[in-house]
Amino acid sequence: MAVFKRGKLWCYRVNFKNADGAYVRKNGSGFRTKKEAQLAEGEVKQSLNKGFNLSAGDELFTDFFQEWFDLYRKGKRALKMIKTSSQPLLSLKSTSLE
Repeated sequence: MAVFKRGKLWCYRVNFKNADGAYVRKNGSGFRTKKEAQLAEGEVKQSLNKGFNLSAGDELFTDFFQEWFDLYRKGKRALKMIKTSSQPLLSLKSTSLE
């Protein structure tokens, strides 16, 4: 975990173990002052201490939405709401990215 200067801008680097036990490095750069980089590094450390998964940004939105929907919304609304809410998700999954 370090704050350092690269050229004219400040950067930070945080190393941690993810849930699988593999080491992961989180970098941030483009800060004008050392203090800004230290504050950003502190926010990342706080997120890690609270148990946030910093690698979750690699997940596709459709997968995230499906997981959220199954966990929080399914069974809490009428069947009509479930059909209308999940229909756009199904169409997103069927389209290919070009």
